[in-house]
Order: sequence, then structure tokens, then C-alpha cells
Amino acid sequence: MGRQPTVSNEELARLYLFEGLSTHGVAQQCGLTQGAVHQRIQKLGIGRTKSESLKLAFKMGHKERTGGRPSKCEGDKYLQGNYLQIYSPNHPYSKPRDGYVAEHRAVWELTHGRQLPKGWVVHHQNGIKTDNRPQNLVAMPTEKHEKFISILKQRIRELEIENSQLRRAIETKQLALSISEN
Repeated sequence: MGRQPTVSNEELARLYLFEGLSTHGVAQQCGLTQGAVHQRIQKLGIGRTKSESLKLAFKMGHKERTGGRPSKCEGDKYLQGNYLQIYSPNHPYSKPRDGYVAEHRAVWELTHGRQLPKGWVVHHQNGIKTDNRPQNLVAMPTEKHEKFISILKQRIRELEIENSQLRRAIETKQLALSISEN
């Protein structure tokens, strides 16, 4: 068996993180086995969550299964808008026409051992709507969520203004430094 090419951790991380290649894609590009790439990515601590992998695959036009329509296997998923839907025909809030329910709702309910109260929503704390890890999900009344989102949007606007002002200050300072250097 031949010796595998030497690829730096930096190059591997660049391809995986910044180029958005899968472990398979990195392996093909670097002449490594997919297992070797996976092992090094895990050692570097840069592996993707299942949600991140799914989002990237959908973004790149890949489907989790063949065909345009979701299959009807328990636990099967597809992306609808920004949210993952999971096939669970026995769930009380699954859509009657296809048997799917929002995965974040199902995960929250499974984690807390009860149904989401009427008039409540599940919020993704990190803003990534495909990240349905239990620690990323919090339930709250719809009215509270709407106020919370409004506050977050206002804070984002404030931070964007501050960021813009800081960039201008840095650019001005750099311009002043380059003039004084001449």
C-alpha cells in the first residue's frame, strides 16, 4: 500500500472550513482517504454538526436522498425554507398532507418530555435555524419572542453603526499615519 501525501493541517482546515468542502471533497483534492481526513478534522476540533453538514449540502445543491420529494421513512428530514422538517406522522402537529413536523419543535418536546404549550414558539439561540441541538433551543410565548426579536434587531442595528464608526476611525487613523510617514 502506497504512502499517503503529506498535507498540512492549515491546508486541510482551509479546504474544509473556508472552501466548504466535505471530507470526501478534501480527500479527493489532497489524495487522502476520507477516513484520514475525518480523523484529522476530529483531532483539530473543526468537525461540523449534522445540522451544519445538512445546511452546507443543501446550499451546494445536494439532496439528503434521491428524488425531488422526501421519502416517508421515520426520522427522514428535508429542508423547508430555513427549517429542517422531520417525518413523524404520529406527532400531533405533523402536517396532515405529508406527516412532517418542524424538527426544532420535535427536539424541544422530546428533550422536555412534554408538548410545546399552545401559543409558544421554539427559538434558536445562536440564530442558526438548522442547529437543533437541545442546548440551542428555548421555548417562549410568541409575544415574548416577538419582543425579544425586536430587541435583538435593534441591538444589531446599534452594533452595525458602531462597527461602521470604528472602521471609519481606523481608516482615518491609518490615513493620518501614512501622511505623517511621508
